[in-house]
Amino acid sequence: MHFAKIENNTPVEFPISEQDLRKILNNISLPTTINPSALEGLGYVCVRSGQAGEAPSPNLTHAVVLTGCVPDTNTEGYWKPVYELQLVQPPENDRRIRKQLALIRTKRKVLFDELDVMINRALREQRLGLPVTIPLANLDAYGKLLAEVTDQPDIFNITWPVLER
Repeated sequence: MHFAKIENNTPVEFPISEQDLRKILNNISLPTTINPSALEGLGYVCVRSGQAGEAPSPNLTHAVVLTGCVPDTNTEGYWKPVYELQLVQPPENDRRIRKQLALIRTKRKVLFDELDVMINRALREQRLGLPVTIPLANLDAYGKLLAEVTDQPDIFNITWPVLER
């Protein structure tokens, strides 16, 4: 959770971390978990974390940036974050793309490791003449889709393959 300093129902300082808020309000005894009632009359508000679907999706040329906050009409006493897409210049964009590809490859490696276990199980089941839990053809098709996951046009919105059982 973040916090914001509010004047005339407008944020003038945002975001403020809990640590910074406690430093700013060091003369006030705040509870362990800060809630709207603890900040009442102090000129600060609680800004809840963003929820799925509130922020636009980043893409190859634009990053999602936290730009402000507004009162949350669904949660009394809380404010909600406001996000916007911001154009990222080439040097920074290259760094973002490399970082995103690294995250994708890390997740893909975990999925490949899980796939290896399933392939070994299927091969063992075949050797022992047991019914195969997941057909090797399905495992191979899934592995191919995993290998191609970084070829998708928008690496910031990856559609991960699903294993057909």
